[in-house]
Amino acid sequence: MVRRTSLLSIADLTAAERQQLLERQYTDYKAAHLDNPVRSFDDHLQAWSKLVFDGTEAVNVPAVLLDQQTKRIMAYIISYLDEDELLLAYFGEQEAGLLETQILPDLLSVVATRHWQLSGELDDTNPLAMRIMHLLPAAKEEVDTLPAYKLDFAENEHE
Repeated sequence: MVRRTSLLSIADLTAAERQQLLERQYTDYKAAHLDNPVRSFDDHLQAWSKLVFDGTEAVNVPAVLLDQQTKRIMAYIISYLDEDELLLAYFGEQEAGLLETQILPDLLSVVATRHWQLSGELDDTNPLAMRIMHLLPAAKEEVDTLPAYKLDFAENEHE
């Protein structure tokens, strides 16, 4: 059976799909932070929603892979835009390889076309974030003693 999927921005999601993304991202985030748990937002997902989604709707980039038949979110990358820098922040996928094959190629194309810089808040407690980091030809920089990873697609100003 061939799976039909749609690649959507967060702004394109219905209210139900957005809620599904929020619940999935919160579950993934808690699982990646078992050694350093996040305070419980189980009864206050709206507060978590504000933390995670504020500013994301303005970022019109491929972000969510949705199964058209089941309406289930298969993979996601939540990112934020600050002027010309896109910050990759939260990752999740139902099956290994979906981010690399279904979302990242389109996302990187948008970044390159718009001459944005790409950076990531890539948490080393999240194996998926570390896997994605190793796929990106990024230069590692130490920022406040925490690793930050940056790609620069801007035109070379020194030519």
